[in-house]
Amino acid sequence: MIYMTQAQEMPTKKVTTINTKGQVTIPQTLQEKLDITPKTKLTIYTKDNKIIIEKIDTPTTTATTTVDDLEKQWDKIVTNIAKKGLKISETEIQKEIDAYRAENKR
Repeated sequence: MIYMTQAQEMPTKKVTTINTKGQVTIPQTLQEKLDITPKTKLTIYTKDNKIIIEKIDTPTTTATTTVDDLEKQWDKIVTNIAKKGLKISETEIQKEIDAYRAENKR
């Protein structure tokens, strides 16, 4: 017999099918429950012969983000790169910027 406290939640299970492109549709009820919308980032991995998909909560840039905030974020990134001794070219940086913009354009 399984005993649960009020804080514990029963798992929500739904059935879905992989399409011919290898894609899986997340049932709408689960999307709503977890606030999964288009562009939501997910991580997928295996554990004990199971496929695990988890929502990644990422901070978003809002209209209230100032240039000063962005500069601080950039300085933090540059500092971390320098600490790790990484060498990143301007071409690589531009490639990442272009990829990010293309992804967010969809």
